[in-house]
Amino acid sequence: MALFHVIVPTEDPWFQQDAAEVREKLNQLPMPGAEVRVERRLTERIPVFEILHVAAETSADILIVQGTQGRTGLGRALLGSVAEQVVQRASCPVLTVKMPFREK
Repeated sequence: MALFHVIVPTEDPWFQQDAAEVREKLNQLPMPGAEVRVERRLTERIPVFEILHVAAETSADILIVQGTQGRTGLGRALLGSVAEQVVQRASCPVLTVKMPFREK
């Protein structure tokens, strides 16, 4: 199983993410159990292409699970929908989860 986060490359400091902070959060995510082998990755690329690349590289044939921010209107028109593009292009099923996920 691959667990990864893609940082969108940008030169605008407003949109830059701190890679060290993101890596720390990625490493702290709880796993279902020791018997599940998880590869954690952090990359800086265009999200759609990186998700599809990792899916092909890891021979993902069961399921891609992906968070979505659920943008609508102008935000979606300007930024597009990564989740929608992955759903359309992936060779396996894709499950999207509205983020942020809130536990009850």
